[in-house]
Amino acid sequence: MSLIAVPLCCECRKIAKTPISCSNCCRICCASCCGLHGESNSTDISVALHPVCTTCRSEEPNIKQDLLLTRIKQEVCWLHDKEQKLFCLSCEETVCGDCFLEGAAHMRHQIDRVSTVYKEKLADVENKIAILDGKAQDLQKDVAQSQMNLKLVQNAEQAVFEQIDALCLEAKHSVSQLINERKRMLENYDKIPAKKRKVKETLQKIVKRLPMEEFLKQQQLINRQCKELIDDSLTQRFKPVQFEDIGCELVPPYDIQPYTLFQFNFTTGWPFYMKSSNDILWNIILRKKDDLFVKVVPCDNGMVNFPYKLLVMISHNDLRKTIQKTFLLHGDSREEKIASVLVLTSEGYVDESDQLVVKIGLKPMNALVENCFLKKQILQMRSNNEALQKRLVSDAYINCKYCVSCFNVNISQKLNWNRGGQLSSYLVDRSNRHWCLQVHPCNLYVPNSNLGVFIALYTNSSTKCRYFVELIHDDPKKTVRMLEENEFKQFSTIFGWHSFVDRNVLLSDTGYYPNMILRFRFGVQPLDY
Repeated sequence: MSLIAVPLCCECRKIAKTPISCSNCCRICCASCCGLHGESNSTDISVALHPVCTTCRSEEPNIKQDLLLTRIKQEVCWLHDKEQKLFCLSCEETVCGDCFLEGAAHMRHQIDRVSTVYKEKLADVENKIAILDGKAQDLQKDVAQSQMNLKLVQNAEQAVFEQIDALCLEAKHSVSQLINERKRMLENYDKIPAKKRKVKETLQKIVKRLPMEEFLKQQQLINRQCKELIDDSLTQRFKPVQFEDIGCELVPPYDIQPYTLFQFNFTTGWPFYMKSSNDILWNIILRKKDDLFVKVVPCDNGMVNFPYKLLVMISHNDLRKTIQKTFLLHGDSREEKIASVLVLTSEGYVDESDQLVVKIGLKPMNALVENCFLKKQILQMRSNNEALQKRLVSDAYINCKYCVSCFNVNISQKLNWNRGGQLSSYLVDRSNRHWCLQVHPCNLYVPNSNLGVFIALYTNSSTKCRYFVELIHDDPKKTVRMLEENEFKQFSTIFGWHSFVDRNVLLSDTGYYPNMILRFRFGVQPLDY
């Protein structure tokens, strides 16, 4: 007797030779009841992967009809096998009653019914959707204005483009007018050799055809014509025309200046300066080593923020050998190579008197650059004007209340340094007291030496005094002024500042000492009344 278990189909109650589990109810069924037909290939692959018994297949329509009900059906707690009718507001999840009463996870949390929480959250979401719908309607109302605004922007774009095109056409017209005459001159010169050659050939034919007697009669006329042709050829030699002065309002021309390098073979450097458009001052340094270099530095430090073009030309009798180079000046200045010194000396650029002429031109990249610089100049002038007005008010008070004097100190290399410093002439106040400014310039050859400035009383009449000392700068905003008040009780009492201006600031700015001269202004106001 066999004890092997024989599976029975739960649907047809027959022996299931190939037992199959229903994917819905998990009951054991035979292949026929699960929709599988033996080993046939006609069976649908979806049926083979998810077999469903006859009972579950008959209930599928009811399941689809009750889909909404199954969605809102209460879930069952897997831990306590009870419906989750409560909602934990702290954890934002559904729980059963035992989870809340017995579990530590939700102890002391806020609990409410699932249906109540569902209604509240559903109402909140519907309210937000309503608000969103209202916002969408408001945005829809703005679409018409947005479209109108788009048309205005497009019209403005078209108008600006038309103005740009008009400016470009006008600029091209002005440039064409400037160069047309020069182009005609050069084009006419190109035709001169052919014309001369044709006249020469015609004259030559006439001379060959003339009989001896006629030739002798016409010889003076022929000689005169030959002389006129020769003289005309000499006067019509080629002369270069200018090109660097071609420009317009959008692209300005170069400001060209010639510079002569004397004793070219014996000198290594030549400092120059030039003024470009708008009175901008530039330092030009030409330096010779194996090559000739040029370095252009603006005196206004703010100019390094604007792009400029530099043109360097060295002319030659043969125009084809003329050296012409352009460089961009933007940012920190640097040396630029012009040409080899060997080439300049060996190919006839340096004349017999050992002189070399270099033409240097500067111009802003375009009108925008020039406009930006002019705006900067205007702002700088306004700032200087405000500083001057404040100084005038201060000076008016000082001139009214103080006894004022000036003193210049030479800090050139020939200065004889001494322990007593440089003393100004006496300043006499209203009470006949004698005051003096004592200056100890920072020695250019002694490191860490500072500019010391002091006020000294050279009479026995003591007093309390308010005094000031001013170091004048070319830029009024950088002028340094110090004010102090002290009690001068005895003869030769000195008060002041051991470090009036930082040494590095002073020596790095030539505006404080033009021509190696420090300019001081000082004053005293005795307070004995």
